[in-house]
Amino acid sequence: MSEQEFPPQSSFKSPDIKSINSGSSISTPSSPISKPTKRGAADSIDQTLQEANDKLSKFQASLSPTVKPTLLSPQVKLERSEDDVKSPTETDSSSTRSLTLNLRNDVKLDEKYKDHKGDLLIISSDGVGFKVQSMYVRAASKILNNKYLALFAPEPIKIHLDDPFIERATTIRLFLDFVHGDIPKPTDDILGTFRRAILLAKKYECHLVLEAVKHFARSYKDGGGSFTSKFIFILGANLGDIQLCHDAIMDAETCILGENDGTASPSEWYDYGHDVDTGLELNERDDELDEEYAIDPSTWYAEDIQHVPPRYLVALMRACRVRNDPIDGSWFDVAKKFEKLMAPRPETRDLRPKPRALDNKRDERKGTVKNIKVEKVDLDIKKDVVVKEKPQVTPKSTKRDGETKKPSK
Repeated sequence: MSEQEFPPQSSFKSPDIKSINSGSSISTPSSPISKPTKRGAADSIDQTLQEANDKLSKFQASLSPTVKPTLLSPQVKLERSEDDVKSPTETDSSSTRSLTLNLRNDVKLDEKYKDHKGDLLIISSDGVGFKVQSMYVRAASKILNNKYLALFAPEPIKIHLDDPFIERATTIRLFLDFVHGDIPKPTDDILGTFRRAILLAKKYECHLVLEAVKHFARSYKDGGGSFTSKFIFILGANLGDIQLCHDAIMDAETCILGENDGTASPSEWYDYGHDVDTGLELNERDDELDEEYAIDPSTWYAEDIQHVPPRYLVALMRACRVRNDPIDGSWFDVAKKFEKLMAPRPETRDLRPKPRALDNKRDERKGTVKNIKVEKVDLDIKKDVVVKEKPQVTPKSTKRDGETKKPSK
C-alpha cells in the first residue's frame, strides 16, 4: 500500500503494536504484504505490522503542521543598544508591534545623566541624550509634563529640543542639576551657561527651579564670582529681580573698564555667528571707554543690549542720567532712581504725547462738567432772601375833577 492510500490523519488511529500477540489470529487484508505463507505465518505478520507502523510514522510526520509567519502573527524585531537592553522577563513575547528601542546613531548619552532605569530621554539641539526618570522633570514643569503625556510610545519617551541657543547640551545639563537638587558652585566658567539655563527654566515655566536660580544668582553678587556688575545686572533683569539689579548698580564703583580682568566675556555668554544682530563692528576695543563704568549701558556690546528686557534697560538708562548732576551724581543715587522707576504703581498712566492736546483738554473739561453731580437744595426764601417792596408811584393828574385843561396859548 502506498502513502496516498492512507485515510486522513483526523480519522486514522494508530494500532497498538504491543497488544498484538504473534500467536493470535487476526484478519488481515488480502494483499501481498499481509498474506500468510507456508514458511512462517507469525514472522510474516510481525514483519508486516512493523513495516506498516514505520510507514504510518512517516505519513504522520509529513502531515504535522509547521509554524510559518503570516500577517496575523508578525515577527517582532527588537533593536536595542547596550544602554537599552532589558532582561528576558521584561520582554512581552506576545506583542504584535515592531518596537525600535535603540538610540539614534547621532545621539550620544551624557556622561552624567544616563540612568538605565530612566523612562525619559531628552535630546538636546546638538544631539546629546539625557536619560533620566521622568518624575523629576514632570514635577518641575507642567509644560514638559504635558509633552510627556502626549507621546504614546514605548519607554523611554523621547523629547527633542531644537533651540540652538538655550537648549544645547551644556544648558540642559545645568538645568537638570537644579531639577535634581545637585546645584554646583557659582564659578566664573558657568556664568554664560547659567544665563541660558534661566531662559530655559522661564520657557518651560519651572517656578520652583527659578526660585533656586534666584538664590544661585545672588551668590555671584555676594562674592561667588569675579565678574563685573554688568553681568550681574543682566542676570537679575532676566530673573525679574529688581533688588539684585539695584545691588549690581551699587557695586558699579568697583567695576571700571580697563582696570580689572572682570570685564572679560564669560564662556557661552555671546552667540557669535548665529542669527543674532551682535553688532560686531561695535565690539572692537575702544580706548575712549577706559575709565568708564561697566554698568553704563553706553559701554555695552550690542548683544548685551539684546539680553536685557526693554523695561529694565530703559529704567537703567534713565537712572544713569542722575550722574550728570554735580551734587547728586553718585551710583548710590543712580541705584535709588532705578529702584524708584521700577517700583510698582497702583495705576499706569499713559504719558505719551497726544496729537491734539488742545482738543483733548477741551474734551476733558466737558467730561468734567458732565460728571459733576448737582444736589438740589430747598432754599427758604423768607429767611435767606429779603425782598424789599418798591412803593407804587401814582402818576400826576393833568386835570382836576370837573375841570378841563385849557389849551395854552
